[in-house]
Amino acid sequence: THEVDLSYKCTIFVIGENKKAQFILENLNLATVGYGSKFVVKSYNKNDTDGLIEDIKATEGEKRILILSDDNVSLDSLDSNVFVTLIALSSAFPERKELSFITELLDSRNLPSVRDFNINNAIISNSMMSLLISQLALNHDSKKFFEGLLTTDTEVGGDYFDIVVERVGDVVDEDENLEFSSKADLIQSFYYSLDKKYMLLGYVHEGKSIFLAKNQDLGEKIVLDRDDKFIMIKY
Repeated sequence: THEVDLSYKCTIFVIGENKKAQFILENLNLATVGYGSKFVVKSYNKNDTDGLIEDIKATEGEKRILILSDDNVSLDSLDSNVFVTLIALSSAFPERKELSFITELLDSRNLPSVRDFNINNAIISNSMMSLLISQLALNHDSKKFFEGLLTTDTEVGGDYFDIVVERVGDVVDEDENLEFSSKADLIQSFYYSLDKKYMLLGYVHEGKSIFLAKNQDLGEKIVLDRDDKFIMIKY
């Protein structure tokens, strides 16, 4: 039989809030059940770095800090709270004894800057979502696999975010083609025109899927016709 080392302790500190935070915490807490008292999960508001630092200093054993991006800010401020937290933690713990960081990014352009903090565990949410959508588009039967992989048996279930693909003409009441100056322009126009109920992940034009995770501010003319398709998340 395999003996469990009950003296081993690991505390997971989660700082930040976004639309996924509730489910991340639920899944972390569910996962810790199988480990008994080995893992403890604590969560903090993005502005409570002082409280986080105090608790880290008072905690023994291994400590892992998960920093979540704020998806309720303007596009030019995406991931800003991640860097504010990293600066505070790096100053408080220059040697990082028994301490590791995991960061979530919404803008892939910030990945090199995060690595400047000597952090290799960075998750780019939009890239992960793009990969998932690509697989669903290629193989519809993969949906059950991903549902089993990415959801757990909770009271809330796995239907909080719905990925939908809809014809442009069925979403936007416009007879003429839609024209945008950049991916950021398209994302913002789409988000606010639909009362913040949908987030655009990409679109299908002339049979090609284009995702919006990279080069969002790059000036490029985007023209969509009524038969193109939007790839989006419904909240």
